[in-house]
Amino acid sequence: MATKTKRIFFSILASLLAVVTVVLAVRAVLNYTGGRKLAAYLEKAKADGVAMKMKDLVPDCPDSDNGAPLWKAAEALIQIENKDKGPLSRAIQGFFDGRSPDIETGRLLAALVEKNRRVLDLMVESSKRTCFRYQDWSRPAYEATFLGAVNLFQATRLLAIDAVLRADDGDIRVALDQCLAGMSFNRLLLDEPFLIKGLIALADMKICLIALNRIMSGRDVPPDVLTAWTEELNPLAWRQRFARILPGERAFALEAGLDLVRGNPEATRPFTETRFLDRLWTWLTRPMIKSELIWVQRHYEGLKNVPTLSYYQIRERLKELGRQINPLPWYCRVIGDLLPDYQAPFMKEATLEAMMLATKAGLACKIYKNKTGSYPESLEALVPEYLSEVPVDPFTGKPFVFRLSDDEILIYSLGSNGKDDAGRGTYLIDKMVMEKDDDWTWREKVR
Repeated sequence: MATKTKRIFFSILASLLAVVTVVLAVRAVLNYTGGRKLAAYLEKAKADGVAMKMKDLVPDCPDSDNGAPLWKAAEALIQIENKDKGPLSRAIQGFFDGRSPDIETGRLLAALVEKNRRVLDLMVESSKRTCFRYQDWSRPAYEATFLGAVNLFQATRLLAIDAVLRADDGDIRVALDQCLAGMSFNRLLLDEPFLIKGLIALADMKICLIALNRIMSGRDVPPDVLTAWTEELNPLAWRQRFARILPGERAFALEAGLDLVRGNPEATRPFTETRFLDRLWTWLTRPMIKSELIWVQRHYEGLKNVPTLSYYQIRERLKELGRQINPLPWYCRVIGDLLPDYQAPFMKEATLEAMMLATKAGLACKIYKNKTGSYPESLEALVPEYLSEVPVDPFTGKPFVFRLSDDEILIYSLGSNGKDDAGRGTYLIDKMVMEKDDDWTWREKVR
């Protein structure tokens, strides 16, 4: 009986050893062939100028030009309690809807602005710097420490509210300088081309544009100021700057993936303790990681022309890419999440472009009225003296809707739903395609 048990035991052991041997042999072959394919791909990528690390895309930033330390100092000083966040949000929504806060809320907001005056001063000072380096670039990009999104949202809201309050007190130029500082600050955030920073900058730029509309609409503004702002609002330049997140995230994926190939599981789980089993799993799956890394990089190649296109042109391309990555192939389970679905980010970017273009056209209408005594009958009347071309809706590829009535002027994009909602919109976007009230509008009373 004992002899039979031994035979069974050794038979099972031999079978297991055979299976392990086959698995290791297959892994060795796949690892070798995958390694050759990856090496060939990397050689071609380098020849094509693809950044191997995210820091390769970040230009030098001397300390004297860096706005990040000033923001870090502001971030440490910001004082906004939970009870104050509601009024801040409602004030921005009110500006978007054309409403002002009531007297009591206005006093609360003014007090909150003064309480955080040093924060706003540092933010404005930071906006005057020429670059922004928050990350320690001596470390890998996947170990990045991000600025606090909530603090930045609240500080930008305070800056916008301060600008509106100054305008209501008659100090239009200082109010507009505040808006410009907010926009300049958020452009600086894109120096480090992380997707998360791009999304933060998008949201904050919208807040600045809402404040700008609230300040400019219905007020007599000097022609030179209006002209300067029509030149400042450059959607194409913004889109190209925002699109730096594509090569940035591609380099991020490549940097993290190559570190995994080298046996560093921390690349996908930074700041967590690495266990022996983590390293063993990384070693076993290395052939899949190599194949997956090539797969991810090739999908990024399909996005490289996005900066040259409007949203209505790239929407179908992004949908097709989304279908390809959701669900991921079976072998893309290690770093597949390093290829985000870019539909939502670029839809949000398009809403900002729509706001910029509508605002630009609205300001051009004000310049036209200052010169002629009346508003134009169409957007075509603004070309070429006041606008270089009729603004095109990034969601439809058609001219913006223009409506002039006895009491107001409306210029708007149809938004993601492609429907004419009569200029009604909402600042709170919670769907890729809103069912209604999705227009992005410049609205001004004419009487």
